[in-house]
Amino acid sequence: MNSLKPSARLHGPLGACVLIVAVLVTASAAAGCGQGQTTDTHSATPTMAVMDGAQAAAWAVRPAYTHTTARTEEAYQYAMEHPLVLAWMPCYCGCGGVGHASNLDCYFESNAGGSIVFEEHASYCGICVDITLRTKQLANSGAALASIRTAIDAEFGGEGPGTDTERPL
Repeated sequence: MNSLKPSARLHGPLGACVLIVAVLVTASAAAGCGQGQTTDTHSATPTMAVMDGAQAAAWAVRPAYTHTTARTEEAYQYAMEHPLVLAWMPCYCGCGGVGHASNLDCYFESNAGGSIVFEEHASYCGICVDITLRTKQLANSGAALASIRTAIDAEFGGEGPGTDTERPL
């Protein structure tokens, strides 16, 4: 878990973007060029992505808790491949109380200094996994980020306190 005070962390999509940019810059430098597609956080529809070299390397040695069930593994993989989508989605399991700023934080530590560090939280939280897999389903159907967010808020908002996640434009 995270030992920094919430005030010392970058929150929400900004923190996720800083993490992703650091990972992508590192991977691009190592590979000579980036691989896969990126997601424009302001686009109408999220794009699909493939894991870049750094992501694939982290995925290959992921902790056992990321694949305890098929649903858990599917959710962790979606989070790895689509961090800029999940950065805009809140989580409604109450994890905001431990410093999470979005559903993405349930899968990865947001202040890992550019490294990909898995977070165990989603491995034992069905709400986190349900939100991620519903996000995936809606994104795969072509829904825009704002529409996905509205659906997630409507479907899961009654589950518990939500993270303080910014809304997509």
